[in-house]
Amino acid sequence: MGDERSPAALRDRWFDVSGLVYERRLRLTWEYSSALHDTAEVQALAEAHRGALRGLIEHCREAPGALTPADFPLARVSRDDLARIDLPAREVDTLYPLTPVQHGILFHSNFDAASDVYVSQTAVRLEVELDPARLRQAFERVVRRHDVLRTSFFWDGLDEPLQVVQRWVPTSFEQVELGGLGPRRPSAGGASISSATPPAASISAGARCSEWRCSRSACPA
Repeated sequence: MGDERSPAALRDRWFDVSGLVYERRLRLTWEYSSALHDTAEVQALAEAHRGALRGLIEHCREAPGALTPADFPLARVSRDDLARIDLPAREVDTLYPLTPVQHGILFHSNFDAASDVYVSQTAVRLEVELDPARLRQAFERVVRRHDVLRTSFFWDGLDEPLQVVQRWVPTSFEQVELGGLGPRRPSAGGASISSATPPAASISAGARCSEWRCSRSACPA
């Protein structure tokens, strides 16, 4: 392969700096005209630039971090809005506006907080040998993989409600003994479910002889 441009072509700028990230490392390439700058001069400039980048990286690692509106181009938020989101900056992955259906769900949920009309419960019966520890690990892996399971609504003090995707959410795994109990239909009654809580907050597994029943309750996000 030949050169990308003709040696006789005129440059419209002094430097061309291009970059890419490969295997989690940033690589920058500096292109310049030897008729305008010598190699030592450009090398010194590139080293100064690398030093500035390293200083910026160290600052970001050591600083507690803060969210800015520019971090979330899909959400119309101000700095005051971000200050009202009661989450550490490092825990926030992204922000989205609500869809029209989500606006309706949030309105009705706040209008009647005791209602479970929007509570969705999934129950599965497994007639196999089951390792509770591996079930919990699998559940946590699914939560890490899917953003919707780490999404909750924030609306207090905001002009428009927002759905917030957290980088990580704690999961509650409850194991109970069902021996001696007859067949029963899972119920969400008494469960503390809120649209302000990511839907992957908890999972319940009950053992009865060789039968396992697993259930999860959540508000839709």
